[in-house]
Amino acid sequence: MNDAYTKAFNLYNDLVVNLFYRAAYTKFSDELDGNLIEFRAGDIEKDQLIHLKCVELEGKIVLARYQAYGCPYFIASSEWLCEQLEGSVSNKINKIKLQDLMDLLAIPIAKKSIILLLEDAMNGIEVQLDNCN
Repeated sequence: MNDAYTKAFNLYNDLVVNLFYRAAYTKFSDELDGNLIEFRAGDIEKDQLIHLKCVELEGKIVLARYQAYGCPYFIASSEWLCEQLEGSVSNKINKIKLQDLMDLLAIPIAKKSIILLLEDAMNGIEVQLDNCN
């Protein structure tokens, strides 16, 4: 790894860095079958914004993608959340433990708003999923 990379991310654990750079859940295809569910949470003026897009088919989230603006913890958390959402059935979304995410990524207490924002996004998706079924 180069020195610039090491210096820039020495504040974050390896999981944060890996999720931040992976960005596997950012590309969205419009050519999918199923119900499109979208939810936005946050505020760009407060440096945290997430736009979640999920595709539901027969009670299951077959695709979960995000666009996010924020710090590396927030981007990594959004990536993790989509990984958890994709493949889950609608009645299991509330089983995703965001407190576990805070521990996994070693998110400081001062950044707890990240978890609260992701919780809002998850709840928004869950409500819309319930309306689809």
